[in-house]
Amino acid sequence: MEARPVIAAVTLNPAFDVTLELPALVPGGVARVRGEMRQASGKGINVAMVLRTLGADARAYCLLGKETASQYRALLGEDAGELRALEVPGATRENLTLNAGGETYKVNRAGAMKADARVLGELSDLICAELPEGAAVAVSGSLPGGVGVPELRAFCGRLRDAGLRVALDCDGPTLRDILEIRPWLIKPNDSELAALFGESGCDDEVIRRHTLELARGISECEKRAWETRVRGEAEHASRLRRFAAPIVAVSLGAQGMLLASQGKLYEAAAAPITQVSDVGAGDSALAGLIFALARGETMRGALKLAGGCGAATAALPGSTLCAAADARRLAAEIEVRGLASTASSPDP
Repeated sequence: MEARPVIAAVTLNPAFDVTLELPALVPGGVARVRGEMRQASGKGINVAMVLRTLGADARAYCLLGKETASQYRALLGEDAGELRALEVPGATRENLTLNAGGETYKVNRAGAMKADARVLGELSDLICAELPEGAAVAVSGSLPGGVGVPELRAFCGRLRDAGLRVALDCDGPTLRDILEIRPWLIKPNDSELAALFGESGCDDEVIRRHTLELARGISECEKRAWETRVRGEAEHASRLRRFAAPIVAVSLGAQGMLLASQGKLYEAAAAPITQVSDVGAGDSALAGLIFALARGETMRGALKLAGGCGAATAALPGSTLCAAADARRLAAEIEVRGLASTASSPDP
């Protein structure tokens, strides 16, 4: 078991998180700010912070808008370890959280930062040069202007070809797009699963079945059903046949989390906490999951640590992330049960 694994966390579209404290928001009125907090943030940055807290050799990579790059670095400090950033034209975006009259409002801005395939090529070269073969790379968050699914696919493909294990948790691309990139690990939600399988919604049992299907390959029945839906679009149907990811994690929110791999499906109950904020909880869970897997822990152990990290962050206010001791304490309290398996799969 590797005690301090090397793990990279990539943020292609970081942000400044600006939180404003207001007395109330009244249509047509003027709200005076009582307090303001500004933080350097991003989903991959959150993942790197939690990885570092757990004891990983965490490497944080990101793109930064040149206009605000120095400000971002100063605000972030050493919380995510040494930041390896490429600067691109424009300014890093701002996301607003308004706490007003007991209610919370979130406004995410698109930002003016622009990137392209050349910049992503430079970033992938940097990552591949610094990471050992077999290391995990978490690519999280939204995509900046100038970067779409083709550019993301090429970026992840270069990482994969270098022998790195890519975990994808990106906003914007559909689950179908993400699966076509062929990642090592994905973390969809139940709505994304339903959309992939052409359904308007999923109950718990259907979510479990679809999670297992994605981890072991789509069944012949599902292939035929999809081929019928696409009505003869042979090229599209051919892409659907290749859908599978070695490891699939699905958050069930207050109900816990699912993890499927090698024909086995596990379900973890949620840790017993009082939720204060859900900001960063999913990123924390992903960090815990990748950290445990990179250390060679079992799927059960990885699922417990993921749940512990997510719960420990959810129990804290604002965008505060978990402490390792709290995450491990909660992980020890989480119950995991096996739900399904194939005869050829060992019990990990």
